[in-house]
Amino acid sequence: MRSKKLLIVALTLVLLLTGIGIASYSAMQPLPHAFSEILQAQDSKIFLDRDGKRLQRINSAGFNTSDIVALYELPPLFQKALILAEDKHFFIHNGVDWKARFAAMMQNLQHHRITRGASTITEQVVRMLHPRKRTYWTKWIEGLEAMELEKRFSKTQILHFYINQVPYAANKRGIKQAALYYFNRDITTLNEKELLTLVVLIRSPKWYD
Repeated sequence: MRSKKLLIVALTLVLLLTGIGIASYSAMQPLPHAFSEILQAQDSKIFLDRDGKRLQRINSAGFNTSDIVALYELPPLFQKALILAEDKHFFIHNGVDWKARFAAMMQNLQHHRITRGASTITEQVVRMLHPRKRTYWTKWIEGLEAMELEKRFSKTQILHFYINQVPYAANKRGIKQAALYYFNRDITTLNEKELLTLVVLIRSPKWYD
């Protein structure tokens, strides 16, 4: 009798996990094979100031298509502070920081709402590509897509896309547009406090602005 109950429980778990797997796979959206696909697939718009000088260029999906900065052009302090603040295990995880996610889940359950996301940089890139309402289910799907994204792209490619597409206030995208918007200077001319300010603003551009 006991073995029969255990068999029923085991079969139930198998069916449950199979159902979750099928639902998860169905909910995942296609990911690009090259980030350039995202930037080239949309119609671009150029924004000018009142004197006719170009302010920024974005495509219809809101991505930054022209103000692109190479990683080697960025001050080392900015890269180091960014990774420490947003995803300190970026170079060692597979797209999801499971330890941080579990800690965030426990905190969220205590507050009965999502107060902490623990999203990795890769998961934030997924959210840029596929915006969704924040729920436990969409968080799970983002994690699956993040792991898939890391199979297609190197850490350097993911970080490069993130730094150039991370949203700031006033529809600005990427560190170059942010530096011009907040300080009216190029990123390479900013001092330590200004660089750290740009890192902090990533958490909540509208709130900290």
